[in-house]
Amino acid sequence: MITDMHIRSLTLIVITLSLLAPSVVGAFGVSPPFITVHKLVAGSRYETTITLVQGQPDVDLEVKAVFDVPEKIREWFSVDKGYQFIIPAGVQQFPIQVVIQVPKDTGLGIYNGHLRINTVPQ
Repeated sequence: MITDMHIRSLTLIVITLSLLAPSVVGAFGVSPPFITVHKLVAGSRYETTITLVQGQPDVDLEVKAVFDVPEKIREWFSVDKGYQFIIPAGVQQFPIQVVIQVPKDTGLGIYNGHLRINTVPQ
């Protein structure tokens, strides 16, 4: 049986949790969300455009590109805007160019990695 006391307690908990919850500044997305590249050989160059999208571009947004790849192949990867850059206020769609340049003297192998696009807290 739900009593008046239970309802008051539940209401107090909901209000407290909503006050403690972090505020959401706006939505941020990456398109396309996944890129898979197969069969790059020595000397290959792969370029693709990724679009960063903001829901409400009211303020400048600092962004960081982090490649999670083995150390020995880290130099193969680059972003045309650099690894940390700012999307200006008012810009909803911001394209970046991602390049994978495999050196000519690279042996055959299987290499895996990820690119994470993170917003930097203000």
